[in-house]
Amino acid sequence: MELSNLQDNFPASVLQALRGRFKDANQILIGGSYLKGCANTESDIDVIVINQTAQAIERENYYCDDILIDLAIHDVRSLRNTILKERVNAMCSMADNIVHAVPLLNLDEGTVYLKQFAADAIKAGPPPFDIESNKAHLLGQVDDIRHCMDQTERMTLAAGILTQLVVFFLRSGGGWLGAAKYMGRDLRRVNVRFSDALLEVAQQAFTPHGAIALADFTLETIASVTGDVEKLWTKSYPIPPC
Repeated sequence: MELSNLQDNFPASVLQALRGRFKDANQILIGGSYLKGCANTESDIDVIVINQTAQAIERENYYCDDILIDLAIHDVRSLRNTILKERVNAMCSMADNIVHAVPLLNLDEGTVYLKQFAADAIKAGPPPFDIESNKAHLLGQVDDIRHCMDQTERMTLAAGILTQLVVFFLRSGGGWLGAAKYMGRDLRRVNVRFSDALLEVAQQAFTPHGAIALADFTLETIASVTGDVEKLWTKSYPIPPC
């Protein structure tokens, strides 16, 4: 999207306010659902302010004309480092934001460099995923939750297993994780059937019976992804008390 189209899709008062507040910025990048033309009453505007004199990374959420602004202030180096750190964890949120963001100010050398760097990071893809070590970790958690008799510990284990299952399923297919808050959406885009099954298990996962069901579901997921489960617990464990 060009700046002229940006002005058609964004509230003019917000763009004017951003220009006025960040007069010394090297660049102001605009992104989010407004940019994609799918904004609703709950949508925010993603704003990345590039300021080479910034002393530290700053984050702020505030309202401008009843629209939520999700603001991040960086210099070029900190944005580059953020992209690199996210890629280590198979996330490409910042890189994707920069690639698709529209510059509010005249295109400068730093913005051109960042957009190319972000595009190259996405093109390179996420780092290799160690399926075996992640499988071993999940199997250990399954064993722990089957034996767990403490309600608080069982809830903690269930939460960890659910999160790791999403990571395992997405990454085993070689994909990015995206932003953490959109992980569920990304999972549903990849496989609706698995997403629905996981949701059903998750709704009961913090109860004693649900924890056992979660353990079984985890083993089934590992088997479906890897084709086998080297270590299965076939013993019937008693249901932990509430």
